Amino acid sequence: MSITQLNINTFRNLESVSTELSNVNIIQGENGSGKTSFLEAIHFLGLGKSFRTHIINRIVSHNADAFSLFANVLDVEQQNKPVGVERSANGRSRMRIAGEDVYSASKLAEVLPLQLLEPHSFSLLEGGPGLRRSFVDWGVFHVEHNFVNVWKNYSRCVKQRNMALRTQCKRDEILSWNAEVIENGLRIDAARKSYIELFCETLYKILPELIDLPNLDIRYYSGWPADKSYEDALTDGFIRDASLGYTQFGPHHADLKIKVGKHPAKEVLSRGQQKLFICAMKIAQGLLFKSVKQKSCIYLLDDLVAELDYLNQGKVLQLLSDQQSQLFITCTDAKTILPHLNTLPSKLLKIRAGNIQ
Repeated sequence: MSITQLNINTFRNLESVSTELSNVNIIQGENGSGKTSFLEAIHFLGLGKSFRTHIINRIVSHNADAFSLFANVLDVEQQNKPVGVERSANGRSRMRIAGEDVYSASKLAEVLPLQLLEPHSFSLLEGGPGLRRSFVDWGVFHVEHNFVNVWKNYSRCVKQRNMALRTQCKRDEILSWNAEVIENGLRIDAARKSYIELFCETLYKILPELIDLPNLDIRYYSGWPADKSYEDALTDGFIRDASLGYTQFGPHHADLKIKVGKHPAKEVLSRGQQKLFICAMKIAQGLLFKSVKQKSCIYLLDDLVAELDYLNQGKVLQLLSDQQSQLFITCTDAKTILPHLNTLPSKLLKIRAGNIQ
């Protein structure tokens, strides 16, 4: 799975970029030149959203009404599959895959599976549970074919239950939503637990190649008390749910608890150790994806050298190289990256003021 051709038009400061790509692509440029925007454009093609902002007006170039992105994607059968996204400043959008319109960003994710490592990846440890749920659900989405539909059903039922709670409907009417909430919630919980078991097996195999964490402990919290069934948690929590106006228990409050010894990893690990651990998590997820789907995901690495010394940069790049995945790596000086990639076909893209030179 790789991108062979990429066209970017009026996306941030990238007015008109068109380039062929290789297995390893090093995007070199000064700060503000457009390196991160290059990765952001690929991310938008794969997920239908930015990893930097939710405000589309900030993405569309000045004096432009819309941006457009296009890529030729070489699939596992070595067939080219064109993918395109257009988005206007007023919110209108169009997504196309192989010449046909699609109406869900999940379709983009199926064609262009991405893993992102960028400075804010620290949030996976330091941020709220939602970020870790998203990390887990990326993996479950690619493993469990029907996961998206189950999640949509669950979200719909919880939304209806919350509406009934806020409008103070009769108890029986509120409880009538419980059965469907529980059914879909337990399916989500089971899928996540199954995935996390496989993920942890993969992570523990590769972790020693990057960092020594003998007391690492990863546990999944389902979103309700461990000593209760989901049904009992909803029943016992009804009075408080009615007071709060929302459903307090369920997979929408799940979390991945990551500790070293008895303490949260974010409190024990240095910044460099955190980055190595997060790199290991992303790489393990990519390896598991490849094992299940028999194809590689694409890695977007923004400012990999930050927080990592030369030796540890090499360790990360070696693990990624072993996957034979397509890589996009930003840097201010390619000399810090190239020595680690001397056996891989690579291309150096020099960006200056939004233009590739």
